[in-house]
Amino acid sequence: MQFDNFSFGSIQIDGSTYEHDVVIDHGEIYRRKKKASKQFREKFRYLGQIDGLNSVS
Repeated sequence: MQFDNFSFGSIQIDGSTYEHDVVIDHGEIYRRKKKASKQFREKFRYLGQIDGLNSVS
């Protein structure tokens, strides 16, 4: 599997460009279903959402 031309919001894998989140499982590429992770959002918060975390300048 070859990854090329990746930037914010876009990645090219084996010559195909994806402009959405992907999951790679055993060599297969799937669109990531964001709804599936919502149930875990409160338990595993993003670093930017953690109280008291200062941004890096």
